[in-house]
Amino acid sequence: EQANYRGTEYIGKLGVEQSYEKELHGTTGTEQVETSAGGRAVRKLASTPATSGNTVMLSIDIKLQKLVEDLYGDRRGAMVALDPRNGEVLAFVSKPTFDPNLFVDGIDHENWQALNESIDKPLLNRALRGTYPPGSTYKPFMALAALETGKRSATQITQDTSPSWRWPRWRPASAPPPRSPRTTVRGASAATCSAATATTAWVRWTCTPAS
Repeated sequence: EQANYRGTEYIGKLGVEQSYEKELHGTTGTEQVETSAGGRAVRKLASTPATSGNTVMLSIDIKLQKLVEDLYGDRRGAMVALDPRNGEVLAFVSKPTFDPNLFVDGIDHENWQALNESIDKPLLNRALRGTYPPGSTYKPFMALAALETGKRSATQITQDTSPSWRWPRWRPASAPPPRSPRTTVRGASAATCSAATATTAWVRWTCTPAS
């Protein structure tokens, strides 16, 4: 495998390029020649042509990708948009970012220092390595897990006996008043059962960890 990288310095280091390195790299060509005592090529004895690697087609929607990047501007953050039908990644944004072409032929000291010492940390892929609380997006998955493991049924009424939390000034003027803590899995998922959406009901799902 090491011989396949002789004569080239290009290798996928992160992300898709790293995951599909073997498929993308192809096969390095070789040439066997006879040389003189002075190291000058006299004649070609054998050769093996190089073969290009495979092409990987991404599911990224370039229009959506650009839209999200433009909306972020210079702000820090990350966003990953998935197609719920098949899990394909439609947009994958980490901001602020940098020009990867700077690394192709070796980045110079000035640009490296600017990227490495920036307070915005552009070299950090926030979409992959950032630590963000999942928020209410986590709740539907907990509901599915509860239904799958039989901890809850779709029509089961849950009575939350824990204290209700009311967050001052969080409820929008157009939001409905807080409902009764008696709710089903479907109702809890629809309303998200969080103070951020002006509800005081919390449904707790207890799932057995996978062995």
